[in-house]
Amino acid sequence: MIGQRNGFPVFLLAALLGVSRLLLTPPLPAMAAGGDPSSKPNPFTVTSTSAMTSTTRIAFGEDVVAIDVVIANETVTGGGRARVPLGSEVRLTVTADISDEVHLHGYDLRAPLSPEAPFIVEFTADIPGIFEMELEGGHQLLLELEVRP
Repeated sequence: MIGQRNGFPVFLLAALLGVSRLLLTPPLPAMAAGGDPSSKPNPFTVTSTSAMTSTTRIAFGEDVVAIDVVIANETVTGGGRARVPLGSEVRLTVTADISDEVHLHGYDLRAPLSPEAPFIVEFTADIPGIFEMELEGGHQLLLELEVRP
């Protein structure tokens, strides 16, 4: 049958492999943003949670890697490093109890963030490498996006 391998639909196998790769990714330890020792202390802590990253089927034959980051009470949940396959569709969502601007370096995607308006962006991960997503005003690293073949 077309579109199946060993009795399983190909898209289902791809989704399962994608989820297992994301869930088996080791978390990045908490870190201070900016890297400048003369800068003020970073009030944020980063909690890396693999469960915050998932693959969601949204249309026939298409998968989106959904990465959710939450900022609450100066704590970042869902941060760390997220690995995605080159060419995959990615949806980044950041919700927060603060106002700032979110910037994904390398792809140069940026947008304002506020408690009333989360940062949501969808794009094709077509540039390989490791890219930081941070709060611009607070110089806080939220996530490292690793795009690899």
